[in-house]
Amino acid sequence: MVRSITYAGYDWDFNKVQKKESTDRLLYTGLFVAIFTSFLDMVGDFLGLWDYRYEVFPLTSNYLPWDLFLLPISMIFFIQVKPKINPVIKALIYSAVGAFIGLPLLNWIGIYKPLHWRYIYSFPILIVIYLAASYIASRRKFEKL
Repeated sequence: MVRSITYAGYDWDFNKVQKKESTDRLLYTGLFVAIFTSFLDMVGDFLGLWDYRYEVFPLTSNYLPWDLFLLPISMIFFIQVKPKINPVIKALIYSAVGAFIGLPLLNWIGIYKPLHWRYIYSFPILIVIYLAASYIASRRKFEKL
């Protein structure tokens, strides 16, 4: 399996960021984040709280690259960096960056348009999603069937 990648002249070694034993837990965490954020995004779009300026896939109106790639990968990365820091503090930082920098950036470049939504509403939602993802990632084992 490829454990390093070269991008834009930089050599990224995944062994420095992720322990091999953590792969399953992190994949479950990413899957949870992707499914949950996609569901919330569909609900918000259906209720007319926000709109996306173009559709990436014709069968859905939500912005799947944000839900399926950016949020899960950034959240998993943030969980792995400094794992000894209190998850609540990391959730506050992650949520502030996502709600007050990420969403305005998407609005500024013309992808996302809040209709009946304010950025502050996303802040507690991102905290809950981050804390749930952190809990899933930090579990020692899953319950037996």
